Amino acid sequence: MNKIVFKWVGLGAFLVGYIILLLLIVYHFFGSRPAPVPTGKLEVKPQTLTGVSEAPGTPLKQKKEQPLAPPEKERKYGLSVGAFPNFRSADKMLDKFRKQGTEGFIRRTPGKKKGYQVMAGPFSSRREAEVVAISLKNKLHVSPKLETIIIPVSK
Repeated sequence: MNKIVFKWVGLGAFLVGYIILLLLIVYHFFGSRPAPVPTGKLEVKPQTLTGVSEAPGTPLKQKKEQPLAPPEKERKYGLSVGAFPNFRSADKMLDKFRKQGTEGFIRRTPGKKKGYQVMAGPFSSRREAEVVAISLKNKLHVSPKLETIIIPVSK
């Protein structure tokens, strides 16, 4: 008999604690808080809606839209390190010269042939590309070709 009483007393204490916790949570989120005090004078600016006439019968004012400027093409230099028939081979070559500290990318070979071209760069100057070409030639025993890369950039 005593075990049953202690079991119900323990359960009652747990429920009371749980109810108190719920009340604290409800008070925290929904409790009374003072209203914010305005710190300065609010300015209300009238807004005009485009495409909406001010009065019935008034013609709509239409703005002339200006076309976007065509993107300028930025010329950079790149080094063609090699062309490969499959992506896996191209990726291995890219990893080799990335380990040397040179950035690069893989692109599809231009033209009819299917394959992948490994490029080092882009470089901002021709001189920078030539220095990296000499480095790759000495370290990896490849003969990279200097190419101009055109990168479209918007104004």
